[in-house]
Parts: sequence; structure tokens; C-alpha cells
Amino acid sequence: MKTAIPLATALFLATFAPSYASDAGRYIGPDPSAPGWERIDPESWKPNKAANPGELVGALLARYMETTEGRPNIKVHIWNSGNQFRSAVNTQGIPDDSILGDETVLVSEPTEGGWHVTEIWHRWRCARGENRGEWTNKPCP
Repeated sequence: MKTAIPLATALFLATFAPSYASDAGRYIGPDPSAPGWERIDPESWKPNKAANPGELVGALLARYMETTEGRPNIKVHIWNSGNQFRSAVNTQGIPDDSILGDETVLVSEPTEGGWHVTEIWHRWRCARGENRGEWTNKPCP
């Protein structure tokens, strides 16, 4: 028996179709091993532990909701990869005029007592400078 997808879900999926790698039509997210990504020490990321992965994604999104300036356009992609929970947050229209956009990939795994961040990757798309319009692993000038 086929399960019907609610119209709102279908529209959301069609609107935010992944522009990243896929495996047989399954979204597998951005590839932080490609050039242009900065690896962040997971232990320096706060919070790096939570009761569930949704709390970690919520904390990541809260970083972009701290101001009412700008016209942020935020896209969130969430998927499982083995026992890992992965999320990618892509933003544009943030109040910093040197940045066209940025993207963060957060990877978490279940541990005793909750979920723990195991990998964090970040990149910027600069509005000026030698890397203008391109993704880079260096903060924008």
C-alpha cells in the first residue's frame, strides 16, 4: 500500500530540491571533503551534546535568529547517513554586507545519554574580495 505525501510536504520538497550530491535519488548532502570547507573542532561547538539531534539543529538555527536585521533566507536539509544524523543550514541575506551566504554542516551520533556532535564544517560565499561570489573556507573580507 502506498503512503500519500501531504501536499505541503510535496511542495516543500519540490521547492527545496537538493542541489548537492545524491545516491539513487536519496539526498546525501554537501560534501565537506571538497575544497572550500573549514573544519571546526566539535568540542568547541556549543552545545555539542543534547538529548536529541533536533535540539542540536535548533541551536544551529538560533544563531541566525539572534537579529531581526537583514532579510535572511534560510534553507535546512536534514538526513540520516548510517547511524549519523546530518544537517546542513544554508543562509543568504544575512545582515553582514561582506557575506552573500554561508553554510554549516553538523554531524551528530547517538551516545550514552543523548547525541554528540562529531563533525562541523563551515564555508562562506563572499560579496567582495578575491573570492567574490565563490564558496571559501576563509571568512569574508
